[in-house]
Amino acid sequence: MPPSYDEKIPADHLVRVYAYAEKIYSSRRIAKALRENIYFMWISGESTPDFRTINDFRGSWMYPLINSS
Repeated sequence: MPPSYDEKIPADHLVRVYAYAEKIYSSRRIAKALRENIYFMWISGESTPDFRTINDFRGSWMYPLINSS
């Protein structure tokens, strides 16, 4: 059995915040990272939504939060 992602990622690693901190804003780039990058795999629990799902989430949940201030 390969080691778990949790064993590979230090407790103080930035992944505990992530995509925007890494300057990845595009839904397509986030979706790609979820398939190819161990840090994104860890934070998503190996979930791999497509870019439309990510974009819909940001539009319906994040947009109102960002623009409420």
